Amino acid sequence: MRATPLLWMVRLAFTAATCAIAPASPAATLSEQLSDLGHPNTRPCQQENHTEGLGGLTVLQFESQETSNDNDQEAVALMKLLATALASSGLHYAGFDPRKDWNKCANRNPKYVFWRDYDDNWRYVKGEPSKYFAGILEGLAPEQRGTPAEAYVLYTLGAVESQLGHRKRSVDHFEQAYTILKAVDDPRGIKARTLAALVQHYLVKGRDPVKGEVYLHAYALAMESFTGIKGKHLPLVKVAPVYPYHAQLNGREGYVILEFTVDADGRVRDPIVIEDSPQGLFDDAAIDAALQFRYVPRVVDGKRVPVSGGRNRMTFELED
Repeated sequence: MRATPLLWMVRLAFTAATCAIAPASPAATLSEQLSDLGHPNTRPCQQENHTEGLGGLTVLQFESQETSNDNDQEAVALMKLLATALASSGLHYAGFDPRKDWNKCANRNPKYVFWRDYDDNWRYVKGEPSKYFAGILEGLAPEQRGTPAEAYVLYTLGAVESQLGHRKRSVDHFEQAYTILKAVDDPRGIKARTLAALVQHYLVKGRDPVKGEVYLHAYALAMESFTGIKGKHLPLVKVAPVYPYHAQLNGREGYVILEFTVDADGRVRDPIVIEDSPQGLFDDAAIDAALQFRYVPRVVDGKRVPVSGGRNRMTFELED
């Protein structure tokens, strides 16, 4: 392989980290199902930044039809076909975009957007999403006020505003949702999703670390109630290591597996190399990156505790 300096890629694999709030992209599964159902020319968008981390949006591209009316019918038919699969993937939005150029990924505002409401019905979002969900919120019945159903709409509206870059409005909606959810049962896990968004805004992005730490503790408590999540490290911040220049220059590739403790604040402590190849070449870069990671702290009996045995694999690869 001919290596060109400064053209490189690092893959991070969190072997002891599972993120339940941001579901893994269902791209492969949906592609297979679509092909089996006779729709090989419909495919999920593959660009990572188009699958929203709040568990919201996956964009599916389908072959553009003759007329706009044909495209309308195709989008609705695909939604009906995939409703169960999308819901089981934990998704709350599904966007469909007609495509003639398959080399371009659908944008953040696909032509057809569907939303899974609190009663698990998929609705076609007509017009501008922020106005649509504001209308849903305004039209809630009196008995729905102050319930998880209202919090879910507020959370959804916050996610939409976040995607549109309306930061203040987004956070206001998330905080309103959390205020409701602190006082009621939360059978759908909306509280954890909402807290995940608030932690990202205040703590991870550094806008108010003190408030962010408060939300982080509440998030850790909320996550303890999820079946299958207890005992796992949930990553908040992942930092790609710096590819050593001499390794780039000489076309060297490899990997490092680290083991470490996640302390009571969710920070990485005492990382050690348990496997690497080539020996010693990428160790320092991997350790320096791992020390910048941040996880959701483990909570036991309401208190944060350190946990040993966390592992992470970093793969260093050069582009052709």
